[in-house]
Amino acid sequence: MATKSEARRASLLDALRSANAPVSGGQLANTLSVSRQIIVQDIALLREAGANIVATTKGYVLADTAQTSTQSTCLLYTSDAADDL
Repeated sequence: MATKSEARRASLLDALRSANAPVSGGQLANTLSVSRQIIVQDIALLREAGANIVATTKGYVLADTAQTSTQSTCLLYTSDAADDL
């Protein structure tokens, strides 16, 4: 049987899985009726247990569902420009 804390952490993960955007610690705290500090502790415990939770400037996301962006730079040299290198 799951303890109250384990059930809360499961609910926290469910909230992150179902979110379409980062969820702030304050929002999670309000949803789960606990303090933000409890959320921070639960996030640490979930990470320790293997959950890939990422903290962004806008809130928490699961890395599996996080949209990441990368920036690539492509340099095109003409044969004349390559000679100058």
